[in-house]
Amino acid sequence: MLKRTLLFLSMLFLSCCQILPAAAPEPTLTVRPIVSTHNPTVTETALPTATETPLPTSTSTPTPLPTATPTITPLPAEMTFVPDVIGLSYLDARRALLDAGLTLLIRDVFDLEAAFGTILEQDPLPGAAAPRGEVVFLVRAFQTAGMPVGDRCQILRPTQREGYLMYAAYLEGGFAYEIATDFPYTETVIFDQNMTVLAWFDNPRPGGYTFEPEWTGWYILRMGPYSISADRLAEYTAGSFSHCLYIYPPD
Repeated sequence: MLKRTLLFLSMLFLSCCQILPAAAPEPTLTVRPIVSTHNPTVTETALPTATETPLPTSTSTPTPLPTATPTITPLPAEMTFVPDVIGLSYLDARRALLDAGLTLLIRDVFDLEAAFGTILEQDPLPGAAAPRGEVVFLVRAFQTAGMPVGDRCQILRPTQREGYLMYAAYLEGGFAYEIATDFPYTETVIFDQNMTVLAWFDNPRPGGYTFEPEWTGWYILRMGPYSISADRLAEYTAGSFSHCLYIYPPD
């Protein structure tokens, strides 16, 4: 009985196995990487640089304006143009004026900056028309030896038979100075820097002459004119004979 039962259960199990379909195998999932076929190369493009567009240049050449040409009217035969002699030496200025048919008159002024004999001013001015023989007034620079102010003797020693002795002194305005000399010839004249006569006194002047300048500056003392013999000149130039000039400051 037991064997039948087991046989029956075996047959039943086999029958069931044949009836049920076999389980389908589970599909295998394969993960593939996504590969892009589009791989553009990013190229960094520089932005365009702003450039200034030059303005169009005109190729046309401007027509120059006509230049006025001065017309020089020739002078009559009795007239001439005054040459420019300012800055020339006295000899060159004299030659230029005489060549132009003019004459000249000189006034000297004391000037420490301009070279001795330089023409500083002229009248008439350069380029002016003047009659031939007209006088041209010239201002000429000159320099002379300076002298001390005090009790020191300014030695007076002529170097030629006739002429003047000239010295410059720097004096302060508003003070009284005493001028004394034993120079025996003629007179002593006191000028300002522009050679304007301010005072004079007869030589000799051992006792002194009081002079009060109005402003501070250079003053010129001119002594003479003198005229001496050749023998006396030899004594002066040899140093065996001389005179003194003093300018005493105010007390």
